[in-house]
Amino acid sequence: MKYVLRLKLRFSDTWRLQIEAINSFLNGEGISTSSRWHEKREGRLDACRIEVGAVAGVLKAAKAMLPFCVKKAEDLRILIDYVEGRIDGNKAIEQYNTEVRLGRRSGFLR
Repeated sequence: MKYVLRLKLRFSDTWRLQIEAINSFLNGEGISTSSRWHEKREGRLDACRIEVGAVAGVLKAAKAMLPFCVKKAEDLRILIDYVEGRIDGNKAIEQYNTEVRLGRRSGFLR
């Protein structure tokens, strides 16, 4: 089976003002975001969340953030390589799974 991925960027934080600042910045750069969601989480602090879902916005934000990222840098590289056609969906999934196995990324194996 060949994978086709729909990638998005999600920003989540328990400090609402942090998410509002990121949202304002992205919108100011011409990147559309989702409505701000408020997540109720049992036993944990509530969080606010926004997403960038449009492919053009995801690519623009990922390329702009990459030079400043440490923790998510490899995730962004994989995303950029996939969206720009340097790797296919199967290769992207393989690389994300490798990151999970190495403990550098949380999530499920796909």
